[in-house]
Amino acid sequence: MTAAVHVCIGCRDHDPHRREAGEGGGAALHAALLAALADAPVEVATAPCLGACRGGGRVVLADPAKWGWLIEGLDTPPDHAAAAHFIRAWLASPNGRVAKPDRPTWTDGRVLGRFPPALPAKDPHP
Repeated sequence: MTAAVHVCIGCRDHDPHRREAGEGGGAALHAALLAALADAPVEVATAPCLGACRGGGRVVLADPAKWGWLIEGLDTPPDHAAAAHFIRAWLASPNGRVAKPDRPTWTDGRVLGRFPPALPAKDPHP
Protein backbone atom coordinates (compact mmCIF):
# COMPACT_ATOMS: atom_id res chain seq x y z
CA MET A 1 0.00 0.00 0.00
CA THR A 2 1.54 3.30 -1.07
CA ALA A 3 -1.43 5.66 -0.76
CA ALA A 4 -1.67 7.72 2.40
CA VAL A 5 -4.00 10.28 3.90
CA HIS A 6 -2.12 12.55 6.28
CA VAL A 7 -4.46 14.21 8.78
CA CYS A 8 -3.28 17.32 10.63
CA ILE A 9 -3.98 16.66 14.30
CA GLY A 10 -2.89 20.18 15.20
CA CYS A 11 -5.89 21.66 13.36
CA ARG A 12 -8.59 23.25 15.49
CA ASP A 13 -12.29 23.29 14.70
CA HIS A 14 -13.65 26.51 13.14
CA ASP A 15 -16.63 26.52 15.51
CA PRO A 16 -15.64 28.11 18.85
CA HIS A 17 -18.26 26.11 20.78
CA ARG A 18 -16.95 22.76 19.52
CA ARG A 19 -13.39 23.97 20.10
CA GLU A 20 -14.14 25.00 23.71
CA ALA A 21 -15.82 21.63 24.31
CA GLY A 22 -12.70 19.85 23.05
CA GLU A 23 -14.60 18.47 20.06
CA GLY A 24 -13.87 18.55 16.37
CA GLY A 25 -10.57 19.50 14.82
CA GLY A 26 -7.93 17.16 13.54
CA ALA A 27 -8.41 14.41 16.12
CA ALA A 28 -12.11 14.05 15.22
CA LEU A 29 -11.29 14.10 11.49
CA HIS A 30 -8.63 11.43 11.95
CA ALA A 31 -11.01 9.16 13.88
CA ALA A 32 -13.78 9.65 11.31
CA LEU A 33 -11.51 8.86 8.35
CA LEU A 34 -10.02 5.82 10.09
CA ALA A 35 -13.53 4.42 10.49
CA ALA A 36 -14.82 5.44 7.06
CA LEU A 37 -11.78 4.12 5.18
CA ALA A 38 -11.07 1.00 7.23
CA ASP A 39 -11.67 -1.22 4.19
CA ALA A 40 -9.86 1.04 1.69
CA PRO A 41 -6.31 0.49 0.41
CA VAL A 42 -4.96 3.59 2.13
CA GLU A 43 -3.07 4.37 5.31
CA VAL A 44 -4.73 7.08 7.41
CA ALA A 45 -1.86 8.68 9.32
CA THR A 46 -1.49 11.70 11.57
CA ALA A 47 0.74 14.69 10.94
CA PRO A 48 1.57 17.16 13.71
CA CYS A 49 1.02 20.17 11.39
CA LEU A 50 0.39 20.69 7.69
CA GLY A 51 1.03 24.44 7.85
CA ALA A 52 -0.78 27.60 6.75
CA CYS A 53 -3.36 27.09 9.49
CA ARG A 54 -6.62 28.96 9.19
CA GLY A 55 -8.61 26.60 11.38
CA GLY A 56 -10.50 23.47 10.51
CA GLY A 57 -9.38 19.99 9.61
CA ARG A 58 -6.79 19.56 6.90
CA VAL A 59 -5.59 16.52 4.93
CA VAL A 60 -2.97 15.68 2.34
CA LEU A 61 -3.64 12.80 -0.06
CA ALA A 62 -0.34 11.32 -1.19
CA ASP A 63 0.78 8.48 -3.41
CA PRO A 64 4.12 8.43 -5.26
CA ALA A 65 2.43 7.52 -8.54
CA LYS A 66 -0.62 9.83 -8.34
CA TRP A 67 -1.47 13.49 -8.18
CA GLY A 68 -1.79 14.54 -4.55
CA TRP A 69 -4.19 16.96 -2.89
CA LEU A 70 -4.18 19.39 0.04
CA ILE A 71 -7.69 20.01 1.36
CA GLU A 72 -8.83 22.08 4.36
CA GLY A 73 -11.98 23.04 6.26
CA LEU A 74 -13.06 19.51 7.21
CA ASP A 75 -14.81 20.21 10.51
CA THR A 76 -18.20 18.54 10.68
CA PRO A 77 -19.41 14.95 10.28
CA PRO A 78 -20.87 15.82 6.84
CA ASP A 79 -17.43 17.22 5.87
CA HIS A 80 -15.80 14.00 7.09
CA ALA A 81 -18.21 11.87 5.04
CA ALA A 82 -17.66 14.02 1.94
CA ALA A 83 -13.89 13.77 2.42
CA ALA A 84 -14.10 9.97 2.64
CA HIS A 85 -16.17 9.94 -0.58
CA PHE A 86 -13.58 12.14 -2.33
CA ILE A 87 -10.70 9.98 -1.04
CA ARG A 88 -12.37 6.87 -2.46
CA ALA A 89 -12.73 8.63 -5.85
CA TRP A 90 -9.05 9.61 -5.66
CA LEU A 91 -8.04 6.03 -4.83
CA ALA A 92 -10.10 4.72 -7.78
CA SER A 93 -8.46 7.16 -10.19
CA PRO A 94 -5.45 5.68 -11.99
CA ASN A 95 -3.57 9.00 -11.87
CA GLY A 96 -5.04 10.77 -8.83
CA ARG A 97 -6.98 13.31 -10.82
CA VAL A 98 -10.61 13.54 -9.81
CA ALA A 99 -12.78 15.23 -12.42
CA LYS A 100 -14.82 18.20 -11.20
CA PRO A 101 -18.14 16.39 -11.78
CA ASP A 102 -16.92 13.58 -9.49
CA ARG A 103 -15.89 15.94 -6.66
CA PRO A 104 -18.27 16.77 -3.82
CA THR A 105 -19.40 20.40 -4.04
CA TRP A 106 -17.67 21.15 -0.73
CA THR A 107 -14.29 20.91 -2.48
CA ASP A 108 -14.92 24.34 -4.05
CA GLY A 109 -12.76 26.72 -2.06
CA ARG A 110 -11.34 23.98 0.18
CA VAL A 111 -8.76 22.53 -2.17
CA LEU A 112 -5.58 24.44 -1.38
CA GLY A 113 -3.59 22.70 -4.05
CA ARG A 114 -2.68 19.67 -6.09
CA PHE A 115 0.82 18.40 -6.62
CA PRO A 116 2.25 16.06 -9.24
CA PRO A 117 3.31 12.49 -8.60
CA ALA A 118 6.77 11.94 -7.20
CA LEU A 119 7.22 9.19 -9.77
CA PRO A 120 6.10 10.64 -13.13
CA ALA A 121 4.54 8.28 -15.62
CA LYS A 122 6.98 7.03 -18.23
CA ASP A 123 6.53 8.53 -21.66
CA PRO A 124 5.53 5.68 -24.02
CA HIS A 125 7.11 7.65 -26.88
CA PRO A 126 10.66 8.57 -25.80
